[in-house]
Amino acid sequence: LDINGKILDVNDFWLKAFGYSRSEVINKSIIEFLSDEFRDTFADYFPILIETGGINACELEIVDKTKKICRVVVHGVVDYDDHHNFIRTHCLLHDITMEHNAEMELQRLAARNSALLGALPEIIVEVDNNKVYTWCNQAGIDFFGADIIGKNASDFFLGKQNTYKKVEPVFKGTEKSVYVESWQKRKDGEMRLLAWWCKSLMDEQGKVKGALSSARDITESFRKEEKIHYLDRKS
Repeated sequence: LDINGKILDVNDFWLKAFGYSRSEVINKSIIEFLSDEFRDTFADYFPILIETGGINACELEIVDKTKKICRVVVHGVVDYDDHHNFIRTHCLLHDITMEHNAEMELQRLAARNSALLGALPEIIVEVDNNKVYTWCNQAGIDFFGADIIGKNASDFFLGKQNTYKKVEPVFKGTEKSVYVESWQKRKDGEMRLLAWWCKSLMDEQGKVKGALSSARDITESFRKEEKIHYLDRKS
């Protein structure tokens, strides 16, 4: 590029990657080939490149001849003459379109899943290998309180319970869901019986990093069953 951002030359791979002929790009401003969203980005970064002599990992979007958006990472250096006057830039573009699109899709799916989990009436929580809460949905916050994150699951147990022993297979990587019932302290201090379904959470290397659990309050069902048993014994 020249000092005004006009294209002085490109290699054959640039032309092949974006579908243009050499005559369509030479002496044209690089801005003509950028997406609207990134024209201001180029306008911000190009003076920095000229002033400092180099720039690393600047992301831009180039519009190819078919109007497809290509995400690229740009590394640039400046050629100066003996009097340190600007001659031209040399820019290396690395196409990261696939990686960028994959990341955007992951973020979209994560946002959707978070919204779905947040809307469920059941309590959904995540704990790490130390049984410390790292995430919960709105139902979990409504039950345990807004300060649940960072607390140990046992902080909400009532009385002595062997809950940890029952869910031990989850933290050893079992592929099966583990069911356990546990008396828990609600944020208002009331004792409630929760039915938990717990599943191992794995990291990218396949190692257990914690557990994802869902819970439903079964206190009223338990009390009705206990009352029925009591009446049966009385009769």
